[in-house]
Amino acid sequence: MVFLIHTLHSYMALSPFKKNLVINGGIGIVLIGITVGVTIFLGSDINTRAAHLRELRDEEHFRSEAIESFVALKGEYSKAQAYFSLLENILPHQDRLLSFPKDMRAIAKKHKLDFTVTFGTQVEGGPDTPGYINFQMALKGSFDNFTLFLKEAQQSLYIIDFTSMETNWEKAGVSVTILGKVFSR
Repeated sequence: MVFLIHTLHSYMALSPFKKNLVINGGIGIVLIGITVGVTIFLGSDINTRAAHLRELRDEEHFRSEAIESFVALKGEYSKAQAYFSLLENILPHQDRLLSFPKDMRAIAKKHKLDFTVTFGTQVEGGPDTPGYINFQMALKGSFDNFTLFLKEAQQSLYIIDFTSMETNWEKAGVSVTILGKVFSR
């Protein structure tokens, strides 16, 4: 408070020219301070808005890429639709598996092999997975005929997964027990 009284007393003692100079200088300093404050405020506001615009641009870019991907997928889906019926028909219908033992027996007979087959558990397929039936085959004969049987069985109308094979060598050839699955739709 004493300082303010002393400053005010000093100001009153100044000449009119110096008083005008102090007033104009003070106004100039205040205006510069206001200008700097407004500039800092506007600068931070501009940075905030620029960051927001960058986020919007990135989001728009992401949406644009997503739309392009969707359009490409839709085009690919249209192309793939032509193959759906082919893919569905690759797997035999479940009723067709009743002929599996007879067809495998015919292949085994063609290659002069003794043959027996038994079905195991059946697993129903889902919308995205095929069904299958477990089986066990027993074959006896020459090894060469057995390999010919395997090649022909794999080229048959059935999709077969030979899960395991147990081979026993005998004087007359080979005895093989096969566990596997045959798939259906």
